[in-house]
Amino acid sequence: MLNTIDFDHSAKGVLFLLLDKLKECPYISELQWRQSPSKRGFHIKFQCSKNCIECRKRYDDQIRIYADLTNRKPRERNILWDKKVYMDSDKKKKTIRYAGKWHNVKI
Repeated sequence: MLNTIDFDHSAKGVLFLLLDKLKECPYISELQWRQSPSKRGFHIKFQCSKNCIECRKRYDDQIRIYADLTNRKPRERNILWDKKVYMDSDKKKKTIRYAGKWHNVKI
């Protein structure tokens, strides 16, 4: 099953520590990461053959995982956005930021 993590930490060193932790799980395969559109964190996606959500509970954005587990429809869960639109309140100007390229992690 595909799982995703929205990791809200801007330091790449911390990201790599998390990826090393995820690589230790025997149920995880096809591990990938990219920079989030906000540029303040990272997106992680992986396949989990055990189909548990323990990694998401431990490392995912807490508001996101809570919403996924309580009030989102199944098709609205586990989503990572490819772009984010910001509105400048003074000038009414739209700024669009895109997520980075996916990087494969060797397991």
